[in-house]
This record gives sequence, C-alpha cells and structure tokens, in this order.
Amino acid sequence: MKILSTGKLPFTALKIRQDKDIKVPEDFQCTDREGYNCTVSYADSGRKSFRIDGTSGGYMLFHTGNNTLYGDYIKVPEPMQRRGLGTVLHLTKIIEMMENDFSTIKIQSMNTAVLFHAKFGFRPDIKDFKEAQNALIAVSRTGFLSEDLIDVASQAYEQTPFTDEKEYIERANKIFDKFLKICSASKEIDPDDIYFPDDPFDQNFMYNMKLTRQDVINNKDFYNNLFKKYKIDYQIS
Repeated sequence: MKILSTGKLPFTALKIRQDKDIKVPEDFQCTDREGYNCTVSYADSGRKSFRIDGTSGGYMLFHTGNNTLYGDYIKVPEPMQRRGLGTVLHLTKIIEMMENDFSTIKIQSMNTAVLFHAKFGFRPDIKDFKEAQNALIAVSRTGFLSEDLIDVASQAYEQTPFTDEKEYIERANKIFDKFLKICSASKEIDPDDIYFPDDPFDQNFMYNMKLTRQDVINNKDFYNNLFKKYKIDYQIS
C-alpha cells in the first residue's frame, strides 16, 4: 500500500513515475460504487489528463504551475454518473498534489457541481465582485431549507455591495464557505435545492474553489477512507 507521509519524504506502493515536469502514478486499478473494476491512466497529448477506462468512465484535464494543480475540466458521461467516478478523479488530483508537493488544487465549478466539490473538501475561492454577489444571493435565497441556514442566510442578506470591494469579497468567501459546510453535512439538501442566480448574459458562470495540501493533511482520515472505499492503494499517514 502507498503510504504518504505528511512530510516531504517519498512514500511507496502506488507506483509513481516521472513524466516530463511532474510525477504521475502508473496506471492503477480501483472500483466504483457498484463494485465494478476500472483503470485510471495518465496521458499527455498536449494537455495533461487522467482518464478512467480510456475516457468511457470519465476524464479530467489539468495543468500545473505556481506550486498549484489547476483542474481545467472534469467530465463523467451521463450513463456512468452516480457511481463515484467523479470522486475517483478528485482522489487522483490529491495523489498528484501530494506526490508533487503542490500547495493547492484550484478548480472552477458550475453552480450545479459546487455542492459536490464542497462535500469533497473544496472551499470557496471567490475572486471578484460578481462572483461574490452571486454567491451571497444564492445563500440568502436558500436560507429556508433548514434552521441551521437561517443565520448564515441573514448574514448574506445583510451584506451591502456598497463597501470596500476587497472586504466584500472576503466576507462573501467566509459566508459562502459556512453555507456550503452546512449544506454538505445535510442529507436532505440536494444541489438543485440551492437557488443560484441565473445570469442571462453568462450561462456558464463559474465559481472558483480550492483545496489545500494542509486541508488534506488535516482531514486525512476522510480521504484515506475514500481511498479504501474505492480500493485505491494509497494512504496519507
């Protein structure tokens, strides 16, 4: 079994190889939620990617720089969804971050996937005024879903855009983070329950999110259990 130390020493078990500028795992086996075996493999044909069963099970595109892994795109075909393959791809990102000693994974999420990423540990990384405003609108609209959300929804509603923009964005990040943690912990709130604002001028509006190496280490039991669940021979110690 691959045991990953929280220090900078190499760990063993999943076979890791050097590919140009990064370390990547050799093809490895895992299982989905239904118990079917699948193979995860790395490819670089101009763009770095990890693929499940050749892409029939899903794939992700990414690039690296500034000590960060940037998730450019992730897709699981409709017939293969709800089998945990998106989680497998996220776990592969964690392997990449830990093996290459990256500090952060950064992604951009469509509103329908924000809760999925949050349940995996990603946190808001709001960058600009429009993103902050949309996030706060979503929180204030969704407060009725549970008593736990009433207070955070009130906080969102009370925020005024007529303040210092940097402060507005910082507050939005904190409020949206608290909101997503409450939603992630609830078994009754689905992604479709969150009332994200519609933008007729930008149907593909994205939300910035991040997962740090330190967050992974601090929550290693959660991720180690996922590695075990999907029978990926990797652990963070």
